Amino acid sequence: MPYLSVAENIFMDELPIKKSRLIDFKLLYKRTQDILDVFNLPIRPKDRVKDLSIAYQQMVEIMKAYRRNSE
Repeated sequence: MPYLSVAENIFMDELPIKKSRLIDFKLLYKRTQDILDVFNLPIRPKDRVKDLSIAYQQMVEIMKAYRRNSE
């Protein structure tokens, strides 16, 4: 989803929701930053995927799989 943020792409199927039924962006960005730190990437959770290089777009896909504990 190129027009969504890195964070929204990584957690698309499991967005943290507040009791008010709104997305908890603070928690979403923190969890995403934790994953970015593991991969030591110079991108931010709020960056739009469409603005990243193809290599970093592929890394977002890898981080999605990593978050799901895929092999």
